Amino acid sequence: VNPKPVVHLGNDTTLCNPAAIVLNAGAFSKWQWSPNSESIQTITVTKNGNYSVIVTDGNQCKGGDTIKVSFTNNPKMDFSSLDTLFCGVKSVLLNIPKDKGTFTLKRLSDNTIFNDLNVNVPSYGSYLFNIKAIDQFMCHSDTTINLGFHKIPTIGFSIDSTTCYKYNLNVKY
Repeated sequence: VNPKPVVHLGNDTTLCNPAAIVLNAGAFSKWQWSPNSESIQTITVTKNGNYSVIVTDGNQCKGGDTIKVSFTNNPKMDFSSLDTLFCGVKSVLLNIPKDKGTFTLKRLSDNTIFNDLNVNVPSYGSYLFNIKAIDQFMCHSDTTINLGFHKIPTIGFSIDSTTCYKYNLNVKY
């Protein structure tokens, strides 16, 4: 009695789009894959599904394995309502909707990491931030944006009453 061939395609897995995974059934005499009926040692998978292989060794003994392969999209971030200019503050909660995952932001000037959408800066000015959304499968989307933190402008003026004597003066701002 010959032992049954042992095939291990790996653990069920989820990959980030766009991606492909090569499944290798190992060195045997014959292979029969399902669902696509290939008769080769390796196949490249680009679609969700359960993939099975039956192998036959030189003694005509058969063995097999199945793996579930899933693909998921990277998180999507919506920057349409994001303000990028803030006056009179050095700390803000950014409004960036996403479809899944969690955010990490990095202030690129000093590599400070923020694990949510609350960011702050040490002084007024413009700062580049890298924003990354990452999901439970480690799929991610990221981009870099420029945020401006500026003082509220102040205006100082005075009216010389001797120059404007007997005139009405309307000041609009």
